[in-house]
Amino acid sequence: MTRIPRLLATPTYAVAAVALSVLIAGCSDGPERDAETGELVEATEVNVFDLQVGDCLDGFTDDSEISTVRAVPCSEEHTDEVMAAIDLSAEDEFPGTEAVQERAEEACHEQFERFVGVPWDESQLDFGFLAPTDASWADGDREILCTVGDPNRAVTGTLRDADR
Repeated sequence: MTRIPRLLATPTYAVAAVALSVLIAGCSDGPERDAETGELVEATEVNVFDLQVGDCLDGFTDDSEISTVRAVPCSEEHTDEVMAAIDLSAEDEFPGTEAVQERAEEACHEQFERFVGVPWDESQLDFGFLAPTDASWADGDREILCTVGDPNRAVTGTLRDADR
């Protein structure tokens, strides 16, 4: 997966991002979740393949390769929240890094208003994404994860329907 960090500029600026490679090996049992709500019950390192829409994340490393992220209950301070999962399983071959990033940017932009409640260009919030790389595609990775966060500060609570 490739992580494109949230934009640090205001929403009206052009998108410019640096990709971070993610190579994942093996599967995990996944983090402990509340049986009723599906929310994480404690802060933990989570394999990126175990992330779900609504999971809150506490920053990302600057490493060139990541396989896990620190996920926390949304009631704790965090920098990002997974707002959408985009399935690319209809694609047989890796479409290329640029094509995947374009698809991710377009899809996450489309999902933003549905999750946050206001259009991206009117929001104080911004989005980023985790997307397959050529290497992770070869291992079966076919999902883009869209994230949302406040580029100016950490937040507490979900950003779903934040209307800001």
